[in-house]
Amino acid sequence: MTDHDDQLLLDFRSEVPSPDADTAARIRRAAMREPASRHALGFSLRRRRAGIALAVVTVVLVGGSVSAAVIDLPWWERGTAPIDPQSVASIARENLPAKVDTSRARTVAQAGNAALVAVPLNENGYCLIPSLARRANLGGHCAYQVVNAEKGESDLTRSLARAPSSWLVYGRITEPRAAEIDLGAFSVQLEAGGFFLAQVPEAHWKPLDGHANVGRILDSDGATLRTGCVNWGPSPVSNDAARGSVPLWTDKSGPCRPQSFGPPTVYLDDATKLVELRLASAFSTWNAGTVVALWQAPADQGMICTYVAAASPAPTGISDGLPGGPGQCYERKPQLPWSAHEPLMGVSFSSPGGGLVTGQTGAGTGVAKVVLESAAEKTVLPLGGGWFIGQLPEGGAPGELPPGGPFTLIAYDAYGKELARKSLEEIRKSATPD
Repeated sequence: MTDHDDQLLLDFRSEVPSPDADTAARIRRAAMREPASRHALGFSLRRRRAGIALAVVTVVLVGGSVSAAVIDLPWWERGTAPIDPQSVASIARENLPAKVDTSRARTVAQAGNAALVAVPLNENGYCLIPSLARRANLGGHCAYQVVNAEKGESDLTRSLARAPSSWLVYGRITEPRAAEIDLGAFSVQLEAGGFFLAQVPEAHWKPLDGHANVGRILDSDGATLRTGCVNWGPSPVSNDAARGSVPLWTDKSGPCRPQSFGPPTVYLDDATKLVELRLASAFSTWNAGTVVALWQAPADQGMICTYVAAASPAPTGISDGLPGGPGQCYERKPQLPWSAHEPLMGVSFSSPGGGLVTGQTGAGTGVAKVVLESAAEKTVLPLGGGWFIGQLPEGGAPGELPPGGPFTLIAYDAYGKELARKSLEEIRKSATPD
């Protein structure tokens, strides 16, 4: 365990102290309670499994003090095998931290034709992978370490609209006492480990589209543990549904307002050039031989954006959305601890041929060279500031990689030792819906 790991899970052994009288009485009351069956908006909500008889003790060590709380067995000892294990493994391999233990992946919640798979990460972190119609091709989200569980600092909650017919809300509430999340329009019982999943009924797509309202996290007695803002995001019939999932829950005491789904305002004057590339063939509006660059700039809505644009002269001013070529915007957060140990991260590319390949290398990995390997050649990609950029060969159909594959990114250290490799074919497969 590292110095940052402040939670230690102990096996249930004889040396573990028994709970005090008040705690024991509370356990007996919880074990005897039979939750009422709940129905909301025409669909049945799943009841939380109590599992009180199978308990472990969590000892929290903070500044030398020790406190104990009784919780369920580790969630990965419950549940069934993951839905679509091949896609789960592919998403984990191409998009999640290297320490994700897919052998302990479990289906932790189900709702209709949707399922939620959770995968343990490191000591007590976790990753979430949703699926629809037994296909886990909707991406994933990770919390590196569960800290301050009662405050929800490591909760993950998402709203995901999939045009034209599905709208999922899912996530995990880490507060040990939490039993239910009241989303305003309906409530969802938490499964073992605090996981939840529900489908938003079609009759409520219009009133909830782009809507926000106050919500509550409740204990098993119905008492409010925390209040927050429920941000529903776009419905499946919204033009913004293709943007992917959005955070569902935010702890806040101020006004609850919908998250903006318009393009962020990018402040180009504050952009930093990361790495340059001379194009081998025409791409977008640029001719072969043009020098382009991968740039990074701050944006409003708490975002930061990376994008491809001319290396010189640099774009300036304020842009409504991304300027120039491809790019992406994401929440401005410190680099996650696991990312410092990932040689190849955030790999993205456009197809068909002639498209650009970009990505990042972990600061602590010692990557000195990134190579794009095909069946015919190996091309060393420009690398700078922990970022790389390259170009695929010409040719191919839209949505497909060009001829000449398979294409593989390989990271090496300064001594020529291979550190990691990623298959572009596997990335494309995991990111492409049926």
